[in-house]
Amino acid sequence: MPRRRRTPFLAWVLGLLLLAGPHAAAQELPPDAAEALRAGQRLAAEALITYPQHFPDQPLWSQAIDAGRAAAAAAPDHPAPHRFLAQAYSHVTWYARAWGSWQRFLELGGTLDATASRQLLEVAFWLGIQAYDAGWSEPARSYLETVVELDPGNLGARDRLARMALNRGAFDEALRHLEWLDETLVADLPALRERADLQARHGPAAADSFLAGRAAENAGDRRTALDRYTEATNASDGFVEAWRGRAAAAAALGRPGDAATAWQRVLQLSPGDATAAANLARARDQLAFGLDAQRAYERGVAAYDAGDVAGARVQFQTAVSQNPDYVDAIAWLGRIAAEGGDLTTAATRYRSAVTLAPARADLAQALAQVEARQAAAAAAAQAAAEASAQAAAQAAAEAARPPEPEPEPAPEPTPPPPAPAPTPEPPASEPEPPAPAPEPTPEPPAPEPEPTPPPPSPEPAATTAAVTPWVVVVDTTVEHRAATAGGTGAFTFLATPHLARDLGAFAGGTLHVRLQVNSKPSADPVRYQLCLAPEDIGVTPACTGPERLEVGATGSSVTEQPLDALSGAAGVDWGDGVAQVMLVLRQPDGTPLHDAALPGQAERSPVDPARYFPMEVRVTAVLVAPGGAFPGWP
Repeated sequence: MPRRRRTPFLAWVLGLLLLAGPHAAAQELPPDAAEALRAGQRLAAEALITYPQHFPDQPLWSQAIDAGRAAAAAAPDHPAPHRFLAQAYSHVTWYARAWGSWQRFLELGGTLDATASRQLLEVAFWLGIQAYDAGWSEPARSYLETVVELDPGNLGARDRLARMALNRGAFDEALRHLEWLDETLVADLPALRERADLQARHGPAAADSFLAGRAAENAGDRRTALDRYTEATNASDGFVEAWRGRAAAAAALGRPGDAATAWQRVLQLSPGDATAAANLARARDQLAFGLDAQRAYERGVAAYDAGDVAGARVQFQTAVSQNPDYVDAIAWLGRIAAEGGDLTTAATRYRSAVTLAPARADLAQALAQVEARQAAAAAAAQAAAEASAQAAAQAAAEAARPPEPEPEPAPEPTPPPPAPAPTPEPPASEPEPPAPAPEPTPEPPAPEPEPTPPPPSPEPAATTAAVTPWVVVVDTTVEHRAATAGGTGAFTFLATPHLARDLGAFAGGTLHVRLQVNSKPSADPVRYQLCLAPEDIGVTPACTGPERLEVGATGSSVTEQPLDALSGAAGVDWGDGVAQVMLVLRQPDGTPLHDAALPGQAERSPVDPARYFPMEVRVTAVLVAPGGAFPGWP
């Protein structure tokens, strides 16, 4: 083959392939090994500039590899030939051989520079992925652990190492790798973390059996689910979620005895679990009265709750026909009859129920109420009958009585003779009327004193909203102290019982807020946010924009914001009022100004409490109804 003229690029490639590490310098190669190695280096350099892609069967690479093998045979304990072979194998993607040569190089004391690290990383990652996909866990683990040693941020390797660790039950190792991952790259990360947590709490066997049971249950294979849940509870008797899954699967398969046993264990592990108690009662009813009867009973309750009374009656009758001793179904029939006014049937049903369960006070009380209604109805009927009979007898007596004679008219009296008219006296002369006295000029009325207006109430009653359409939300001085010093840190809640009323008249109004900073350790900026929190915790509080109030040193700041523009206001029913006011301190980037660790944050907080706490402020907020006038700041 004709010789090629060496170029600067070729010299650079040769430089990359030179193997002069510390051990190589300390140990001279035998002459034949050195000559073979120099020949291999030249051939490899030519191959690199000749082929656009590199494969082991290409002549230059084949010759270079043969030269490297000759050098390794001549000096088997020298690292230099093995590094050469590792690099050549890496170039031609002969990764399995490259891995072996890299391991031999390191065993002989070779050290990795940047180039060697990059090539070994490529080899280890490729082999690790191939082994992982083929299910060869141990080789894959070795390869991928090398990857994370060389590149700690390699998330693909950490993902697979975490999964393999979970498969081995090494949950602590898995958690170390999972800490590097996030859901944007690993969609099932929550499931992996759950598995690691379950393994930590209940052991690998119980955790994996439980997860397999849940997967089978989600796929509709309840029989397999029951088997896996049973394995989980056998491996960890205190695994309450596994007992819960076992109970539900047994119930779905129509095994009330197994279900009752499992639900009873759930209640032992989780006292007060209302769902478990209800399901245990259900399973016991199925054991006592039969599966079909109990299911008919459940259908009856569901129909009644849905307003289908006739359908409910049919289902309860079905339950009783399948088991005449089904006391609760009999009681339901009594209730439906009583509600329909059929007291006779109701009493009969309740008497049967009381006979079957004489110790149940609820049944005895229901029977007593029906019998009382019967007695009242009978008494009312008797009273009505007696009144009717009395009225009839009185009418008959009136009809039989003879008519009384009409009385004769009394004689009219004789009028007396008229008295003689008196002799009229002569009329007296009328005196002349006196001259009228002059009327005094009336004095002008004294002006009425103007009433002194009462001082404005800071909390007008709901009925005065139309007269004074504003309400003071809060007007108080607060000292914010560090959470690590016993304070509330970034979050302070204020009770506002005067706002626990209908604030519907203020919907669509405006919230005015003033912040007066009395003292503060530094001039570092702080954002202040006021939130109106309803009693219902399912409703997000309505909050002012945190950027609206920002203070540095002492001083005041004011803002106003439409009520419906507060964040979260869309979900608030102002007719239910407000339970409390929440004050939030934030940093300029929007994160809470909290000096203690918050859920989801790192253990060490970046906030220096001495620069912010204690901070004394007076905060005043006034809510003005639509169309109302803001009364101004006190």
